[in-house]
Amino acid sequence: MPLSNVEGFTEEQLADPVFRLTCGRIYQIRNDEGEPEWFIPKPEQKRIIKLIYLLGIKFLIILKARQLGMSTLISLINLDTILWSTSVQTTLIDYNGDNARKKMVEKIIYAYDRLPPSIAALTSIRTKNTQTGEFSIGPNSNFCNEEEAKLRSTGFFGDQPRGGTSQFMHISEWSEIAARFPQRSADIKTGALSSAKRGVIVIETTWHGGKRGDVWPFVKAALETPPEHRTAQTPFLQFFAWWTDPNNRVKGSPEAIKPETHAYFAEIKRSWPKELDGIEFDHEQMLWYQETSVKLGVYMRGQNPTVLEECFQSIIK
Repeated sequence: MPLSNVEGFTEEQLADPVFRLTCGRIYQIRNDEGEPEWFIPKPEQKRIIKLIYLLGIKFLIILKARQLGMSTLISLINLDTILWSTSVQTTLIDYNGDNARKKMVEKIIYAYDRLPPSIAALTSIRTKNTQTGEFSIGPNSNFCNEEEAKLRSTGFFGDQPRGGTSQFMHISEWSEIAARFPQRSADIKTGALSSAKRGVIVIETTWHGGKRGDVWPFVKAALETPPEHRTAQTPFLQFFAWWTDPNNRVKGSPEAIKPETHAYFAEIKRSWPKELDGIEFDHEQMLWYQETSVKLGVYMRGQNPTVLEECFQSIIK
């Protein structure tokens, strides 16, 4: 993409994906009230940006609690890839087609439509098809020659692997796909991963089904490979617990905490001292956990794990 005549940004800044994703002046997202706001990454999101762009991780597995903004960040990375590269392909494989199209419309296209005018003017949409899950953009012919104007970069969004070679692949909720749709999961493992073997692969999922399934061997490799034996293609695991989100707390009296809740936190601290070293849970966090546990019941540990090992204790029918 030509970088001249872009007001407010230097060429060096716009050539840097870390700057583009963290500056808070290029991409907009929909906030909790449904209004657009500039994307400013949270600490957890900054960690993912660092792993991909500064540490060069090519195969990233994110196990997480719900509502930490991971899908928003990864969608923006997807858009950033096709916006600032030439003739690339990105892919999102989601739990179902509706979820994939929702991310395409509400995160990718939403952010593209709200780019700063000086940046938006450099590109034009070539394809925007929510039925086929295809979104492609190319250089604005006013800023390039005839041959360059024919180029385009494309993102595919759906519940099945697509043909071609992907420079960036996002597989959302693969653990749940593996637990419920084994054949689709096998297609992802045998087809989709190989199509992106030279690109960046991000698996972002809550966990289902214990220490088994198509995703488990990659998690196992990430946990067991010594740092000195790692390569850029070795799976890397990043875990985010529910308590990393400062919003996960409920105001109330400490006396409202039930004995079984106190017992849970005492046991979790005793059983996993290394994982929770320096972490102290206040009464508002305990109340949040208590109330959320009532809503989710036996699914609490899978949806909102306190430590990594709880992910693998989650159940499925």
